[in-house]
Amino acid sequence: MEAALDLVCSQLRSELQYLTGGEVRIVCCCSGKVWDIAGGAGKVTDHIFQYERHDGPNQRWLLVPVNMGMRLFEIQSPFCGLVAGLCETDTSSEKHLEVNQRSGDGNQRFVFEKTQVDGEYFIRAWHSNLVLDIWQKSKANGVKIAQHVRHGGANQRFRVERINSR
Repeated sequence: MEAALDLVCSQLRSELQYLTGGEVRIVCCCSGKVWDIAGGAGKVTDHIFQYERHDGPNQRWLLVPVNMGMRLFEIQSPFCGLVAGLCETDTSSEKHLEVNQRSGDGNQRFVFEKTQVDGEYFIRAWHSNLVLDIWQKSKANGVKIAQHVRHGGANQRFRVERINSR
């Protein structure tokens, strides 16, 4: 029993070190596209959407631990220093992601929940318990990322890929 628990703890430590060990790109499983800050400028309230990978600085992210045991993170852009959060001025249940100054509020905190597919995660908004979702399962560039009730589709699953430093 202890050996099995040690193995699980070791695997969890490995996974968390992978997630927090440097810059990452977040890949949308339904399209293969990555999270991108609109316009590449990184200004407050710029939208985050999916876009073809071009390896620009506006497609790089840091997962900043808030509570490692719960896999709770803030998602920060090292490019502009802003953090991802669900738009507070959008009154719909499908609020979209944008970058903003860090407030520490629940709309800027996300739980990374493993799916049944190795290396894929549901990203659940801490304040609403809804998961991030690519609007209408689109594969187009420029589609916003919003929150939605979990249904488990590929448009709600994301991979985190480490970016190798050069």
